Amino acid sequence: MAILNIPSNAFSIGDPTQDESLCIREKNGHWEVFYYERGIKTGLRVFKEEHEACENFLFTIKSWFM
Repeated sequence: MAILNIPSNAFSIGDPTQDESLCIREKNGHWEVFYYERGIKTGLRVFKEEHEACENFLFTIKSWFM
């Protein structure tokens, strides 16, 4: 993310640790990508495959900053 100049407070990997961030995590054998703000998940997308979730996560976060 540093190579893409994306601030570290704009995302969380694993359980949400940052408010107002895009998150990616594995939960119950599936992958979730969502925006986390004030304890609420919005825009939840669920994927069976890790690579699909990673592609979505990167596409989304890059669209915010590029």
